[in-house]
Amino acid sequence: MDIITGDGMGESMRRRISRIGILGAIAGLFSSSAGAITPASREQLVCGASSMVRGEVVEARSKDCRLTMPPNSTFCIPTELIHLKVRVIEVMPNSQDEMQKGDVIDVASSVIYSHPIWVNGSDISEIDYDNGMRKVPDTGKPLTDDIVTEAFVGKEFNFGIAPQRTSARERFWVKMWKPDGDVPVMWETTCAHSPWRPKPHP
Repeated sequence: MDIITGDGMGESMRRRISRIGILGAIAGLFSSSAGAITPASREQLVCGASSMVRGEVVEARSKDCRLTMPPNSTFCIPTELIHLKVRVIEVMPNSQDEMQKGDVIDVASSVIYSHPIWVNGSDISEIDYDNGMRKVPDTGKPLTDDIVTEAFVGKEFNFGIAPQRTSARERFWVKMWKPDGDVPVMWETTCAHSPWRPKPHP
């Protein structure tokens, strides 16, 4: 994936941005026929996966472009990307991708930056997984490996998996939900008949 920086505007920049199709997945957005951007529904996000697994994150790294941005640049995108190594604990029924319990897979995903929301002394800003992305604190600085490690490593999630369509180290792109939520039931019931389920791989 290209890193888009603020040191080169104009047509060349627009061409590079157009090649980053993954940004649509990062935002979890869909365009209407009128050109407006609307949030993807929960069914679209969950059932759009080719497989669903429960797994534990064993390694996490930031792929925030600001960590490697040239000194003469003032901005870059994307800043939300992360790399995870996930140990598969369970492969849920109706999954299409070849994997099994115990496999360790390389996946790409993204985070949502959030500001603390304090309720009764607890920060609840990171507990909303409806959009399939984990929230991390917005410090105004680059997303470091330490922040990503604290947010993910040693934790279990339900991962909705989609094969990458571009050449990348990670085999899969994932959305993720908390392990004690309703996603497994939704995957086996709603998604079994959902029009958003992708066709099986040839």
